[in-house]
Formats: sequence, structure tokens, C-alpha cells
Amino acid sequence: MNYLTKTFIIFILSLITVYVGSITSHYLEDIKPHYLINKIQTSSLIRPKYNPGFNHLIKMKLTVKDDTAAENGKIAEVMFDDTKIKLQPAGPSGKRGVTHFQVFPGKHTIFWKVFNHKYSWPRVTPHSKTINVSSDEVWIDILIEGDRIHVR
Repeated sequence: MNYLTKTFIIFILSLITVYVGSITSHYLEDIKPHYLINKIQTSSLIRPKYNPGFNHLIKMKLTVKDDTAAENGKIAEVMFDDTKIKLQPAGPSGKRGVTHFQVFPGKHTIFWKVFNHKYSWPRVTPHSKTINVSSDEVWIDILIEGDRIHVR
């Protein structure tokens, strides 16, 4: 082979290498480490709605679990005061996530959807609960387990 043919082959191989590298890096931008995928922010602060009558915040803990006893107890989505809560995949105990946040005293709404049986219609059932937070409370614990909610 002459010098020109060798140079041309090396040039083509380098173009292919650059092209494959750019495509691979483009696809790897969307791939995140396994510990960041669908992970709920455990120390997140959901910005409270401003209420000028009260000057202190109440701490809340929201725990989300699938109902493992019921066939249609898988939670599709959870929202607190129009803020969507990220859920991670359920473990063997059905736990989907825990988050802590602070709110002003007053009324707050929790909205969640639960998947129905795969052959029934509609596919999800919406649920909501309005929680009245008084100013003398220090801590509120909320557990959503399938169709049920427990507020302590």
C-alpha cells in the first residue's frame, strides 16, 4: 500500500472514532447513576405558602407506601399543595419514599392517585385529603398507604 492509501484509511478510522464517541456521549448524558434514579429528596424543603398571620413553620414528614395486601394498592402519583412528590420504585415492604418539609399553619391539601386492577376502568382512582395545621403543633406525621391516609 502506498502512503496516500494508508493516510486515507487512518483518516476514515479517526472520523468513525469521533462519530461513535460523540453519539455515545450524547446518550450517556441521559443516563444517571443508579443511586440518583427516581430518588426522593429526603431533606427537601417545599416552599410554604406565605401567610402573614403566622410567623413560624410546622415540620411535616410524608411517608408513601404501596399497599402490599391489596391487589390494587400501587400509588401512581402524590402531590402536596400542588407540588409533585417524586416516588422511587417500591421495595419488598412497599415503601416508595419519605420526605420532610415545613409549612405554615393553615389548610393544606394532599392529592394522590392509586392504580386500579389492570382489567378495571378507570385505571387510577384519585384521592385527596385536606389537613388543617394549627399553630400550636410542632410535628405532623403523614402516612399514605395505598387508598388510606393516616395523619398523626
